[in-house]
Amino acid sequence: MFDNNLFERRLAKVEVALRRKFRQSEGDLEDLMRHAGRRLPRAAHEAAQGLVQTRLQAGHPKLAPQIDAGRVDRQFRTVEAAIAAHDPAEARKRRWIGAGASLAFNLLLFFGLVMGFALWRGWI
Repeated sequence: MFDNNLFERRLAKVEVALRRKFRQSEGDLEDLMRHAGRRLPRAAHEAAQGLVQTRLQAGHPKLAPQIDAGRVDRQFRTVEAAIAAHDPAEARKRRWIGAGASLAFNLLLFFGLVMGFALWRGWI
């Protein structure tokens, strides 16, 4: 059985968790997920879209009884697990490591080309 009050409370908790994790001050679930972008998996985005549709459906008196409470619960668990799994410090660290690796590769490539050019011109 679908309980609209429980749904709204869980939705508010998810929105608060998204605001804290991604440092966004305002917006509904759709805006918060758009702000999260690729930092959350596709399954979480699909589940959040389902929750947005459920919110619209719950507001309609004839469509509200058709809501599948099990599906809504699975969607909530998917979104909550994705939010909990995201570690901003780890993402920052990975971004810095990736930039450093890219810089190191480009420097090696540049010095290799300079050495190849010097050998070709007979300077070495």
